[in-house]
Amino acid sequence: MVLTESKAMFPASSVSGLYFAHPEADYFAIGKIEKDQVVDYAERKGMSVEEMERWLAPVLAYDPPAPTPKNGTNGTNGTNGHTTKPAIIPGEAMAYPMG
Repeated sequence: MVLTESKAMFPASSVSGLYFAHPEADYFAIGKIEKDQVVDYAERKGMSVEEMERWLAPVLAYDPPAPTPKNGTNGTNGTNGHTTKPAIIPGEAMAYPMG
């Protein structure tokens, strides 16, 4: 790893950091988020609880209900009963679905 003239790390995937600790310091971990916190946060952000649960899924302390299908009444896209699934591109990271 080297620094460029503009002080950027090369190669770009390099990771570096300084970690400080003190024997008298108090360190803590953040717990999982409960339903009442999600409802309050969604209200303050002007978002639906369902959308907020999708965004916060990795840190929820509960399993949210399955989202209601938008196309058809049984989760199909209306053509021959085939379900609508997102395309997965090899090498691409999956993200949370947006609407």
